[in-house]
Amino acid sequence: MNSTVFKPRFNAAYYMATADNAKDFRVGKIAETYRRILRHIDVSGKTVLDIGCGRGELMSLCAETAKQVVGLDYSEHSIAVIAHYSKSSSGKVYNFHASLVEDIEERGVQAVFCIDTIQFLSIPEIEEMFAGLKKVCAAGCDVFIQWPVFCNPEWRVQDYTPKEIQDAAKGILKGQFFKSTDDKWSIQGVV
Repeated sequence: MNSTVFKPRFNAAYYMATADNAKDFRVGKIAETYRRILRHIDVSGKTVLDIGCGRGELMSLCAETAKQVVGLDYSEHSIAVIAHYSKSSSGKVYNFHASLVEDIEERGVQAVFCIDTIQFLSIPEIEEMFAGLKKVCAAGCDVFIQWPVFCNPEWRVQDYTPKEIQDAAKGILKGQFFKSTDDKWSIQGVV
């Protein structure tokens, strides 16, 4: 998955402008949002995949209890920022890649997060993501996906309905959609 449609927004200036203010990802509004999400899926002792990991905020929180955390992001700039913060409070090292979902070890992933990412992908790219998840996820892998209900038009992103995401999953993801309190669509399910 190498999205070129929306890639220009996520350049070095975008990530580096926020990096100095993100020295501790375990505090603040973003951390609280991720903690709410982590109440839905227990990552203790699991191998976790964060698709669209950005600067690694969610990775940092998962690494506190997870066995291993792997982050994927197509922006080499975000990967550079993560390198500065690649250790959690528990001292576990993250693995981070700017690569395809298919590059992850087959059937080893037990929990997947895709937060505020799919709106930057086309339907064929979302279909490719789900096909990749089928290959890398262990049986019963927990999946949590969240995206905005309405997107800022300046971001040049897609306003997907739950039905469009469900259709793109082609039966790979079984779960329940719901609308969260912060105007985001969410699905929690299993592969």
